[in-house]
Amino acid sequence: MIAAEKFPHNNQPNFNHTDSTTLHSNSPPLSISESTMPPTSQDQAGDKRQAAREVIDILQEISDLLNTNLDRTELSLCVSLIENGVNPDALATVIKDLRKETGSSKRVGNAPVVE
Repeated sequence: MIAAEKFPHNNQPNFNHTDSTTLHSNSPPLSISESTMPPTSQDQAGDKRQAAREVIDILQEISDLLNTNLDRTELSLCVSLIENGVNPDALATVIKDLRKETGSSKRVGNAPVVE
């Protein structure tokens, strides 16, 4: 078939014919339910924040059971450092050394001071 036959009138497609795939002007407008819409970046950011809170909640419980005397902010900082490549063992050593140097007696509940 010659290209001119496919697209008569200056190579423009012919939309004058109708078949079962043609949309008619009296067709109802298409609607997409929210459940099929892709999540927005705001929704994704909210989900990430919620997931991060849940992780810190779990880490806080573990921290309390192990009597690390780290609060949520300190745990968050430790997680961030580890995610960025800091060696966890080295981080633990630094925290212990800083506590010894400062004589930190910070306690969580009735937890004893870790030395």
